[in-house]
Amino acid sequence: MTFSLSILDSEGNPHPYSENLSYQRDVPPGNQQRTHTWTLDSGSVDMHHTGESMTLLEAQFAGDSLWKDDGSQACTLLVDFHAK
Repeated sequence: MTFSLSILDSEGNPHPYSENLSYQRDVPPGNQQRTHTWTLDSGSVDMHHTGESMTLLEAQFAGDSLWKDDGSQACTLLVDFHAK
């Protein structure tokens, strides 16, 4: 799986992380991989950020079938710490 990450600044504006994040482990059918940790470049992440957005860009399945985002960013998780 390959993901893109954007960090939200104090105004809520997204700043794309400099590189895509990859996860390259098999997830057996019927199981869920619930957590994974990446080590980010500390100079690229403002400690006063107000959230982040992570988008699944592509996923490779057993049998070598490949799913890629069509530009709609339909598989995006947004975490925004601003008051609502």
